[in-house]
Amino acid sequence: MPDNEAKPMTIAQIVEAVTHPPLPARITAYDGSATGPEDAEFALHLVSPRGLRYLASAPNDLGAARAYVSGELTASGVHPANPYPAFEALASLSDSFHAPSRQDALRITKSIGAKGFFLPSRQNRSNSRRGRESCTG
Repeated sequence: MPDNEAKPMTIAQIVEAVTHPPLPARITAYDGSATGPEDAEFALHLVSPRGLRYLASAPNDLGAARAYVSGELTASGVHPANPYPAFEALASLSDSFHAPSRQDALRITKSIGAKGFFLPSRQNRSNSRRGRESCTG
């Protein structure tokens, strides 16, 4: 087995394995990896594996919104109260998505683990629910 197949993929490598360049935003991640143009108008930072699970379980606006609202995805180049331009850039990635090769799909699964494709447990998401209950009285 070649050396690169034994190593887990970085988040940047995973993004590159499932998209066609150029990326519309700079993407950085908790593992220290980065991809996309350094001078991009927007930058997105994936804070933790939990944020990756949100994106992997719903690779659309819903996953990005969950990750952003929970603080697991941050955006620069936009106002914190109006992240929509960065989300639109992220959504435009869907035009460049492609299925990874079998080899890359296996490496991606090994890198993030099968649990990476499922939402964090309800128990871990209960903080946001408590906030809503206190607002509704």
